[in-house]
Amino acid sequence: MAYDQDNLKACLKCGPACQGFTKHPWRMTCTTCRCAYDEHDITDTSNQILLDELELGESPFYKGYVEAQKLAKQFGVHWLPIGIHSNEVDSFINSLSANEIPRGENADKLRRRRLRRQIPPQDRKPAVAVEESWHHRVNSQLPDANHSLESELREANRFRNSRNRRDFGVGNVEHMNQDAGQPCAECLNNIKFGEFCVRVRPEHRAVEAVSGAPSSDARDFAPAWHLECFRCGTCSEQLVDYCYAWSGGRPYCLRHYGQLIRPRCATCDHLIFSEEYTRAMDQEHHTGHFACRSCDASLTGQRYILRDDEPHCLGCYEAKFANTCEQCKEKIGCDSKGGLKPEVGITSLVRDMSEPTRNAVYMSSNQSNVRFHPICSMPHVLGPGCRVVQAWQCDTIKDLSFKERHWHEKCFKCSSCTTSLADRPFATKEEQLYCSDCYDDRFAARCDGCQGVFKAGMRKYEYRGQQWHEECFLCVECKQPIGAKSFIPRENQVVCVPCYEAKYAQRCTKCTEVIRRGGVTYKGNPWHKECFTCTNCAKQLAGLKFTSKEEQPYCADCYGDLFAKKCTKCTKPITGFGGCKFISFEDRHWHSECFSCGKCNCNLVGRGFLTSDDMIMCSDCGR
Repeated sequence: MAYDQDNLKACLKCGPACQGFTKHPWRMTCTTCRCAYDEHDITDTSNQILLDELELGESPFYKGYVEAQKLAKQFGVHWLPIGIHSNEVDSFINSLSANEIPRGENADKLRRRRLRRQIPPQDRKPAVAVEESWHHRVNSQLPDANHSLESELREANRFRNSRNRRDFGVGNVEHMNQDAGQPCAECLNNIKFGEFCVRVRPEHRAVEAVSGAPSSDARDFAPAWHLECFRCGTCSEQLVDYCYAWSGGRPYCLRHYGQLIRPRCATCDHLIFSEEYTRAMDQEHHTGHFACRSCDASLTGQRYILRDDEPHCLGCYEAKFANTCEQCKEKIGCDSKGGLKPEVGITSLVRDMSEPTRNAVYMSSNQSNVRFHPICSMPHVLGPGCRVVQAWQCDTIKDLSFKERHWHEKCFKCSSCTTSLADRPFATKEEQLYCSDCYDDRFAARCDGCQGVFKAGMRKYEYRGQQWHEECFLCVECKQPIGAKSFIPRENQVVCVPCYEAKYAQRCTKCTEVIRRGGVTYKGNPWHKECFTCTNCAKQLAGLKFTSKEEQPYCADCYGDLFAKKCTKCTKPITGFGGCKFISFEDRHWHSECFSCGKCNCNLVGRGFLTSDDMIMCSDCGR
């Protein structure tokens, strides 16, 4: 519930994006950012004594609570619990964790936020909140405006009286007085003798099972808590001012205690005391409060569509959110001819006819009508006064999207054969949709072997701009699939290695085996490198100088030794390798560098010379 004084409070979630809380007439959310009021920097601003607001002035703990707050002011803290004496204040504060010490601006804000959250203003005086809400519904002409105010006030007062007289309490702080201590009712760790602990009203008892005994022998006991363990059984928040309401053997904050007894409207945050209310989206609402998030029109009994978990009437949804169909250019809204289904089982609060002072919790249209009283847990059957209110959710809208484009389900079809593509594979080409068959027929790549298309999942083999199915990629000779095996191209055809070697591969002139790599050619004949050797010494000739004799290869050394002329002077072979020149005279031969005067050793190439027996001499030495 929000108030006028909450306006412009900063949003703790949106930050600067929200200019501040703006109150809605009946929603608990900000009209600017749509965050709930408790997500803004909103605290409890009341300066009235809390127990006065709860109308607990005559309760047995009222005087102790007021005295504790007077003592708190004397010590400069925002709050102290019942049971603390002036000589124990410092010891008590030192027992608290640093963030729970009730001193300073931040501690005051934390306490006031807890007060607002745990003890909502609308729960403090529920009858006053009911009357204010009823007048608003009448003025706004909401669908449940004709509900009986008298009936709601009666239920609200009954709820308040039951809570205040029987279940409400304020925790009392005392020193543990049992020598052996006592287990904490929350964490089960022992509270030692002399430690501060929290205790509740004597009539608020916890139940403890007796070991080895049937459940009927369980005994109740007076529970105690560590200071930091006295928390709400639902939200686990530390209970503000140690105020609690007792239910089922444990304490709760007043907010969650109320929700154990009555449903709470998820829209306005008030407890619902009317005999009829709406249940939708797994939440409860006043009948007129389950409304379109855009225009606030009631959706009870109406069709609606969810957008980001918020309900919208069909008109607002189509105006604000519906996409335009790429095919027909119409808005993709909710099909008015489509069927409806209940979004959830809708519930109504009813009164048990056999016991008019008790109330059933609520019933659901799709559940049994046997329910339990909120207090005594005794089953009873709902009487004939049950009225079920239903909200409906549109079930037929289908917005099919692909790459930020949208279609009606009926418009999402192949542009060639018009077959529906919903829940079927499809492809796009130039902004058009095609079923897989039509796309393959028109645009899919085709096999160069069989001219068939390549469908999804097929293997495709490519070579030199051509492509084949796996079964079409064949050896031109043996017609067997090549697959992932090696192959050799021949005249734009592919040949498997065995066929190529059998029919086209070169074979060594010497050993006649296939030359797979590293061969040499000599005088048009192929050889393995290791087979192309000197005829005399068998040295491999690949990469070496060699010559031949009678078509047989010889290395330079063997050829010189076996067949070359010998120099008359140095007696070494004259091979002619490297452009070597030699001189011949009569039956004798010389290297050009060895053709020199036998006396002065001058070179005689191109000069006249004389001979004397086996010696040649220059003209000067021969005189």
